Amino acid sequence: MVIALCGKGNNAGDAYLVAMLAKLKGLEAQCIHFVAPNTLSGDAKSAYEQCHETEVHIAAYNCDTFRILLDKQTSDCIIVDGLFGTGLNRDLDANYADAIELSNTVRREKSNIHTISLDIPSGLSANTGRIFNACIEADLTTTFIANKIGLMTGVGRHYSGQIAFHDLNLIEGIFSEVPSSLHLPKITELLEVLPAREQHTHKGKQGRALLVGGNKGFGGAILIASQACARVGAGLTSVITHEDYLNSVILHQPEVMAHTYNPIESNTLFEMADVIAIGPGLGKDEWAERLLKRTLNENCFKVLDADALNILAENPILIESLDTNTLITPHPGEAARLLDCSTTDIEEDRIKAIKALRAKLNCHVTLKGSGTLITHPNTDLITVCRYGNPGMAAGGMGDALTGIAAALIAQTYQNQSSINDVIELAVCLHSHAADEEAAAHGERGLLASDLADRARHILNRK
Repeated sequence: MVIALCGKGNNAGDAYLVAMLAKLKGLEAQCIHFVAPNTLSGDAKSAYEQCHETEVHIAAYNCDTFRILLDKQTSDCIIVDGLFGTGLNRDLDANYADAIELSNTVRREKSNIHTISLDIPSGLSANTGRIFNACIEADLTTTFIANKIGLMTGVGRHYSGQIAFHDLNLIEGIFSEVPSSLHLPKITELLEVLPAREQHTHKGKQGRALLVGGNKGFGGAILIASQACARVGAGLTSVITHEDYLNSVILHQPEVMAHTYNPIESNTLFEMADVIAIGPGLGKDEWAERLLKRTLNENCFKVLDADALNILAENPILIESLDTNTLITPHPGEAARLLDCSTTDIEEDRIKAIKALRAKLNCHVTLKGSGTLITHPNTDLITVCRYGNPGMAAGGMGDALTGIAAALIAQTYQNQSSINDVIELAVCLHSHAADEEAAAHGERGLLASDLADRARHILNRK
């Protein structure tokens, strides 16, 4: 059976048409309207009239009747969500909210009931990914004309389910007249940014990466980052860490050169690096602050993560040292500290948050989370990572990203590759590797240290 929930406007019209087509295909279909049909206009009115002529049962919404209808479904049933479209910008009225909560509850309780949203799940902001007071949990969202960023990031990914996109065969080139603010690259496209290695290349040409972190009590983070950096192809990977972890680094990944910090003897490491990544297990003590200040004084590309960002937030004067040769990779909590707001504020409008970070810090920004966002200091474009899965909710994932980013930047920094593309490749490679690991072994128990080998395999397929 097909049960179409019809609001008003074009989404309602689409829902009426789906019910009509289902009826014509021989399926049982029913429409539940939340707006009196005689108030409809334009395409929505026409769709209602066609549906009515097909003798689809159409009734006004009633909570009790809707509950009974859902409860009695014993075979496959599809709820078609045509309540609200992309223009929604407010909390829903009570009858809409009640119907949505009831639909979600029954869908979770009965495996034969599935929900398809038209264009966007009702109750989800198309522009931010935040949910209002109620939101349809869709198994599938079929979206039209252009992708909506709200479907791709934050909780929007959960409520959208699978996403099917159709451009409705619009005239080719029409989008060039209205430039998109959203970029949704595929890993296969981004892999093209990596140049083929010449037969006569050597380790110096493949980049020197210096990773800084692993303060006392936090040694694992720098191990994860350095392993990822070496496996993803940096020519030379060096680490500055606490003396307690020198042997651990060498035993864990003997190709990585491990050092303690000495203000004079470490000069060569800093000066020779093509990229310095600082933050994994860094801590926030005097040792950590000294290393961050030393890093910020260098002219090479810099990647800042974890406690490097927390130190920045606590010492705003250091922000003045950031430039367009810097990438920061905050999770929502770190982003909130940098912007002096709450994590809830970040997650309610991740687009606004990443733009604010870019404006305040004037650098490349990766806002981690479901549907990681990326932006750059020389463009207003927001890139969304289409990859990633719940198995990545585990310690060390950010450290692996830091190592992957350092490796790719080190390999491409000298050959004029687009740094924007390289950063986007790092983020998507990290998440795509996690997806492949999850597909092979399951999401539960996915470890950050699992990603390095998988990322290497993906890179070498091109």
